[in-house]
Amino acid sequence: MLAATLILTSSVSATGTSSEVSRVVYFSIQSNTACAVTGDHVYFSDLYLTINNLSDYENQLTVELFKKDGTPYTTPGLSGTGLASDFIPGTATSINPHSTIQYWMQFDQDKDNCSERPSYGKIIVHTNAGLIMGSGEMQGIKRITNTNGTSKQNSEMYQTATIIINGGNPF
Repeated sequence: MLAATLILTSSVSATGTSSEVSRVVYFSIQSNTACAVTGDHVYFSDLYLTINNLSDYENQLTVELFKKDGTPYTTPGLSGTGLASDFIPGTATSINPHSTIQYWMQFDQDKDNCSERPSYGKIIVHTNAGLIMGSGEMQGIKRITNTNGTSKQNSEMYQTATIIINGGNPF
């Protein structure tokens, strides 16, 4: 029995993984958030991604996002009110040493993009060395509107889901 276990272990180890495979990390995104207009409530979702380069040198990477049906999501992110989008999903980008790139997108009925919400993603690191780390969040927000349809200033976050990339560990 012990010999069979050793052979199986050797067989798995013999195939190994290429450096390309070890530099690709998949992650899930909670996209089952409300995105609708109901009475005097507007529900929308915000997606936030943060990618850090922990290395002493520049790294090249691509963040790919995919919708629920598996088709690529490649819409450039939004910027404003202190929020930034430094990369476009599906497009290779550079990340400087010890720096961060970010992505933000809002999904709501006004933009007619509720069906576009990404459900999973992957980070492909094109360089062979260095450490990358990432995280994110999907927030569901409810905004109350006036009877004439204009937005009131009060919004409340009713749902939040952390996006865990590689167990929170650098790769």
